[in-house]
Amino acid sequence: MNPIKLPLLIFTLLSFYFVDAQKIFQDFDHFDRNWSFGLGINTVDDSGRRFDPFNKNKNLAHRIPIMVSAEYHQNQQFSYFGVISINQWAEGELIDGSRVSNSTPTFFGVDLGVKYSFRKLLNIKIFDPYIAQGFGYSTIGRFTNNFGTEINPDGRLTANTTLGVYFWLSKYWGINLNGTAKISLTNDTNLSQFGLGIVYLTK
Repeated sequence: MNPIKLPLLIFTLLSFYFVDAQKIFQDFDHFDRNWSFGLGINTVDDSGRRFDPFNKNKNLAHRIPIMVSAEYHQNQQFSYFGVISINQWAEGELIDGSRVSNSTPTFFGVDLGVKYSFRKLLNIKIFDPYIAQGFGYSTIGRFTNNFGTEINPDGRLTANTTLGVYFWLSKYWGINLNGTAKISLTNDTNLSQFGLGIVYLTK
């Protein structure tokens, strides 16, 4: 196939999808007083360093990247959500400036919050950007650092700010992509967490 024609073909197929999708999403009423549930993956950065997605250091927990969520949509704009996430660091990765050695510490987090969707304000029905505020509590299992010292991190309470977007593939199925800054309310370091998953809006 001519390489010049390939982008045109992709654009044409996407155009047909967007036209059909606009017919599916005639309104937003299916969000009112409804529930959605999500399942996905996540990464956690608690390295104590400035986040740089392009660096070569092993800072991100990614061994057991499980994330589940439930969300109650009060109306077309506001919703309330809860998220449970699990992950695990491998040997050689950083936690709060300490290099993990001979350990695989587990991360466990619970987050609750309020979400505001821009779908109605911007009158967009496929791409669905949102912002969320809330609180979370997370724990990290004990581990040994590269100096042979055993570290047992305390659980921490965080104030969370999330930016994300839903990409609705149909009226009830979508993809959720988000990033959360978790500001520690204790003496521990701040966290950052990123999630990607599928979402089902009940009928």
